[in-house]
Parts: sequence; structure tokens; C-alpha cells
Amino acid sequence: MLALRNKHILLTREEKDARQFAELITAYGGTPYFLPLIKIVFRPVGAEASKKAARADWLVFTSVNGVRSFFSAYQGGPLKAKIAAVGIQTAQEIEQYHYHVSVVPKVQDGEALARMLRTVVGERERVLVVRGQLARPTIIHALEEKSIKVETLTTYDTIMPEEAVEEAKALPNLVFDYVTLTSPSTATHLRTIMETCPIFYRKIACIGPRTNARAIQLGLTPTVTADTYSTDGLVKAMLIEEAHKHERNV
Repeated sequence: MLALRNKHILLTREEKDARQFAELITAYGGTPYFLPLIKIVFRPVGAEASKKAARADWLVFTSVNGVRSFFSAYQGGPLKAKIAAVGIQTAQEIEQYHYHVSVVPKVQDGEALARMLRTVVGERERVLVVRGQLARPTIIHALEEKSIKVETLTTYDTIMPEEAVEEAKALPNLVFDYVTLTSPSTATHLRTIMETCPIFYRKIACIGPRTNARAIQLGLTPTVTADTYSTDGLVKAMLIEEAHKHERNV
């Protein structure tokens, strides 16, 4: 059954990361449109990355982009530290560099990862948290409360693409059934875009509660939210919403 047939769905993450998401929407009969509202800019942190990683007992990655930016800059030898990842997708990205991931929470969430790390990291071990400039300090604070030595390494910045407004103006003139948001940053940038280029929609589909909270804070409603914090979860949330609409119309 093509549950998203005739549904127009706007994708706001970087297009190269949204392709698989678009394929899944198409498989359910929907029509995806691309409006990238975030751009990831890697920082040149090669020497700093090598120095900090060499003295770490644990490396903690809080996003797929953290993995990509870290390994694009890292210039040291094989990593000896144990590795933790915030979720399955981040762990899979690490494994592409042939490293084993020791800790992955079932729920892709910084607080869940922090709780797991507090049970496995020794008091004398050093932790290096690899992250973007917008990451919350949840993991850092949770470990420091146990007097664990924590360092941070900011390897990338999340910004709004300069061409986003022009690309928004070039979108087809229609009401999108869903605008998908995959991070609080996409919500912030969507609101910024809409100040100069109105985008009409019926629902905002959020990847998780933090993104949903940011969307509501910005007045981007009504919303649906994924139970599992992934693009697969987003599709599932839209399918459930469509099923509920069908039930209401029966």
C-alpha cells in the first residue's frame, strides 16, 4: 500500500544525506522535495585531534558528522581508545573506519549515552567528546559529576547555506503535506527562511523531542514526532499520522 501517495514532502537536511530518506518516501508513494537548511563545515583540527585522542581512554562521538569530520582531520596512528557512539547510525559510520564501538544506547539520545558511560568509564580514565559547535553539554556534565576527566574537540560547525533563500523561492508553489525537520538547527533555519519566503505546509514532522520542542517554540506547528530518532522513524511517524487521518475520515 502506498500510504504516502500524492503527499508532497519537503526534506531539509543536506541533500547527500537525504537521498536514502527520499528513496524511502518515494517507495511509499510520496514525492520528496529538497531544501537543504543546514551545511556542515569541517574544522581543520588535525593536530589537536591527534594530540587529544592520544591521551584519551575513551572517544565519544555524538553524531555522524562528528565521525566524518574527526577522521577527515585525524593524522595520528591507529586509535587505542575505547569508542562510544550516540546511536546506531553513528556507530555504523565509525565501523567504516574499521573501529569497534563498545557503547551504543538503544535510544539515539545524548542523555541515554551519558547514563551508559557513567556505568563503564573508570574514575581515572580520560574521555574525549567529539562534537559540533551546537552540541549540548549533557554528556560532559554527566561525567564530570563523577569526577571523570573530560576534554572536548569541536570538529565541525552547522550553518545555514547561503543559497537557502533562493532555493526556497524556487520551490513549487504548493502546500507541502509535511516539512521534515531533522535537528533543532533545521527548525531555526526554517523559521529564518520563512521570514522572507513563505513556505506553506500542513504538518511539521520532527525527528525527536528536542527538534519538536524547538519547532513549537518557533511557532512551527502542528507537529508529529518520530518515536525512533532517525529518518526511518520520521517516515513511520508520517505513516501513522496518515493512518489516523484515514480512521478519522471513515
